[in-house]
Amino acid sequence: LLKIASSNASEALNRRIESRMAKEDLLDELKARLHLLRVPRRIEAFDISNIGKDKAVGAMVTFKDGAPDKGSYRLFRIKDIEGPDDYAMMEHILSRRYGKKALEEEGEKERLPEPDLILVDGGKGQLNIAVKVAFGLGLDSVEIAALAKDRDEPRGPLDRFIKSKGERVFLHHVKDPVVLKEGSKPDLFL
Repeated sequence: LLKIASSNASEALNRRIESRMAKEDLLDELKARLHLLRVPRRIEAFDISNIGKDKAVGAMVTFKDGAPDKGSYRLFRIKDIEGPDDYAMMEHILSRRYGKKALEEEGEKERLPEPDLILVDGGKGQLNIAVKVAFGLGLDSVEIAALAKDRDEPRGPLDRFIKSKGERVFLHHVKDPVVLKEGSKPDLFL
């Protein structure tokens, strides 16, 4: 029984080490593919949802070392902005998350750690808003990216049958977006 228990423990430890190494490799690949300056150990991703005219919310999901960190997820009610203005709403929730008053407003006991990468849903406009907010709040070392769906405009009646090129990741320090194609490497699906 002791030999079996020891063998099982050794096997479990080896699986855990392999899993951790795979996540490290995944994060290193993501760093290289997105031209990031450091490994994105903590990623915070933001999205806006408009439910009717007066029910807008912003959501933040967090990944730590390549895995969801559900205890750090946040939901932001947006009350001060009228109409579906994604840029203003994104600026609002990013300012609430990273501003000096974030602790008091959100009822946090302690400030969440600063992320390595901020990811916003949207294109270059949302990216520019995120950069403006982050740099305005002194988050100069945080890297920022925006994830946008491919929006090829149909030019003819049959264009709707043409397969999309994939989603695009815009980075504030890289001219051309990184295209996420179907069948891409696992690092890009993180």
